[in-house]
Amino acid sequence: MSSREKKKSDRGKASEQEIELQNRQQTGDIQGRSGDTQRKNSNIRDSNILLTASPGPSNQQTQTTQQKDKSKGKDKQLEVPITEVEGKDFNKYMTLESIDARSTPVDQKHELGHTFAARFVLQNTTSEKLLFTSPPLLEWNEIISQKENKNGTEGILETKPKTNQYALNPNSHTFSNWHEQWKIPVEAKGTKEIYIQDVPRVRNIEDQNRTIFRSVEFDIGVAGSSKRVKAIQRVEAINGRKEQLSLDIN
Repeated sequence: MSSREKKKSDRGKASEQEIELQNRQQTGDIQGRSGDTQRKNSNIRDSNILLTASPGPSNQQTQTTQQKDKSKGKDKQLEVPITEVEGKDFNKYMTLESIDARSTPVDQKHELGHTFAARFVLQNTTSEKLLFTSPPLLEWNEIISQKENKNGTEGILETKPKTNQYALNPNSHTFSNWHEQWKIPVEAKGTKEIYIQDVPRVRNIEDQNRTIFRSVEFDIGVAGSSKRVKAIQRVEAINGRKEQLSLDIN
């Protein structure tokens, strides 16, 4: 090979090496920029993650604290002891704070009487939550007097002895609310309010064209308590027509 041809060959190799070197540099530059871009994107994502995630632990901690607080509240409620007591021991744990009554006339052609409701307000005097295994002993005393003309003959006023209607028939519908309310616990130092409604009346006034007089004396309270509500009802019909209808509450 001549020296001239050798020089040309060397220049050709040099050019190929230069081109390859340039290609490598360009590729490196591109890869470098791409890497920088990835790192920048990575930093942005990391930054976004930090910004987004930073409130998370605080919220979780707050929720956890609230849950703990709620849990503590439940624990406190559960810690309140429930004392089971019998109705006959009412006065050892509670007191009758007050008792009153009200009435509304029932004035119909076929019947005369009243809707009569007594209200009891009862106080737990202990620091314990009470659950009664049986209702306290209610006293719903009545004295009934009645005179009725029959077969054209004037009747004689007959008076029945004083009777505790609750003791006589505790499962009467009249006293159902008294039973139901004592199934609910009474909070420590708490109060309970109970209503009992009765409808004392004389029926079949017009149908039988009756002449009748009846009075009912009420003496109501809780066994062992001195607080009472007293009332007297008077109903009178002559030949099927109302003559008297009253209910006085003391």
